[in-house]
Amino acid sequence: MTTQQLSDLPAETVDVVTRWNPDGVARLTSGGAPQRGVFVAGPRRAGKTTLVGGLRALDASALAFVEDPIDARVILMVLDAAAPLGREELSVLDVVARPACPVVFALTKTDVHRNWAGVSERNRVLLARHSTRFADAEIHPVAAGGSGAEALLAALLRAARAQAPDPRSATEAVLEQTRRMIVATARSVRETEPGAELRAERVRALTLRDGRRTERVAQLRGQVQLAKVELMHEVAAQCRAAGTTARAEIDRAGRGTLEGYPDRLAEMVRERSGAVDAAVTARLDDLRSRSASPCPLARLPFRCRSRLRRTGPDRDTADSKTG
Repeated sequence: MTTQQLSDLPAETVDVVTRWNPDGVARLTSGGAPQRGVFVAGPRRAGKTTLVGGLRALDASALAFVEDPIDARVILMVLDAAAPLGREELSVLDVVARPACPVVFALTKTDVHRNWAGVSERNRVLLARHSTRFADAEIHPVAAGGSGAEALLAALLRAARAQAPDPRSATEAVLEQTRRMIVATARSVRETEPGAELRAERVRALTLRDGRRTERVAQLRGQVQLAKVELMHEVAAQCRAAGTTARAEIDRAGRGTLEGYPDRLAEMVRERSGAVDAAVTARLDDLRSRSASPCPLARLPFRCRSRLRRTGPDRDTADSKTG
């Protein structure tokens, strides 16, 4: 991607993009994001972190893993061999899989679950039923210790190489990024409470100084949506696990044991609820760490901090009394 391709747009558009999103223009000039960026999606506890570590151990320079699906050349969808995929996994897939971005599927924990081949076949049927795009999808089994990781890495590299660089799509991504920045700033400008004008001035100053701040906010919103979908999957998984355990225990229990089983069932529900609470807390902590930033007031110039204090409610009240 070159600036000449960006300059195919109207001059007014180029000026706006350059002023609002200098980092995006710099990426276009230098060639854009990594050509083999991979976004990893899938349910919690599917072994995504372990799988990525195994792929990096094979060849650390082969792939660049990105945090936002909009930056990805390939989507790696990780499935768990414990059970066939459900509505939650399909929802995640719909969120992250752009039409022009290939998706490579991996089935983890095949060394733990003996029926992984049946689960894999069922997943193929469900994917084909969900979308004709995945009618011929290949699911790569991966076990602990790296078995199957080489074939998966080769599939990811083939998918990345098959994606011919598209300068226009790169330009469109920067335009969309710029649009988000402008919308966020406009929303701030429309605020009517005291100090709104100064807050808008601060947003403009930070945009010029750090063009990626608004982009990070947009990425965080995307992560929140993914967290909601994954937590839905967590709740469904805990419900399925509780049901499976209860059925197995009831089948094995004698008549005397069944008389007290309601108490056992209540205990099981509490345990599963605790697991869901822990998952929600962990996810919220992760999102909180992503959104952590220095105090906004501390980053303002001294002149703006003084004016902002003078426009606060207490100062306005005091001024009205003295006036």
